[in-house]
Amino acid sequence: MTDAVQRPLMTATRWRSSSSASSLVRTVARICEKRCPRLSLSDLPARFMASLTSSTSLGLAVSGGGDSVALLHLLVGAGFKDLFVCHLDHALRAESAEDARFVAALAKQLGLKAVVARENVAARARRKKQSLETAAREARY
Repeated sequence: MTDAVQRPLMTATRWRSSSSASSLVRTVARICEKRCPRLSLSDLPARFMASLTSSTSLGLAVSGGGDSVALLHLLVGAGFKDLFVCHLDHALRAESAEDARFVAALAKQLGLKAVVARENVAARARRKKQSLETAAREARY
């Protein structure tokens, strides 16, 4: 990935705003196109998918929400067999354990390997004197 593209993408991952994801994507696209006008971002997903084969090993973070579950089904439907499902229960909502059980059951139903873990992110944030966002990011990685 060129530096002209990598820097804005790294900036976007640090961008903290209440803006929607589509707004974030538009902002990153605008920054990238200014820095590298010959690069067409509209075909990046297609180029990425074209670089994959059904034997490519992929780890996929699945929250249990509609987007990640749809992506999981899309990849399975496209013939990807070596998928590894990852889920971290941040223990921030009463129903988060239910989400974790759902993701584990879905992975099992699809015949995929899965790792489901739980981390009390609020306690971690207090202990390390961090924001919830920072503590959650560190727990995921």
